[in-house]
Amino acid sequence: MEISNYLFYGLCEYNNTITDADDFKLGDVVINDQNEIGVIIQVHSDCEFRTDMFGNTSSDEIRLATSQEVETFRPNVINEGTFIHKK
Repeated sequence: MEISNYLFYGLCEYNNTITDADDFKLGDVVINDQNEIGVIIQVHSDCEFRTDMFGNTSSDEIRLATSQEVETFRPNVINEGTFIHKK
């Protein structure tokens, strides 16, 4: 899932280092091993990211969250976001 208004979730517009090799993109809704749901608000490198809920993370610590996981662990994101569903 991707949120088109990801800037809503950050304190400011962060500097980003975006490449075609990035594992995740700005606005991707991700989940970690502790079932924390975060919106990617900054890309540091092709495998390092900042989320709005659990700070800096790497691509080996997160994966894209499913709609059901978002509903279960952070339902307000569904109400706040304009979702673009990835295939």
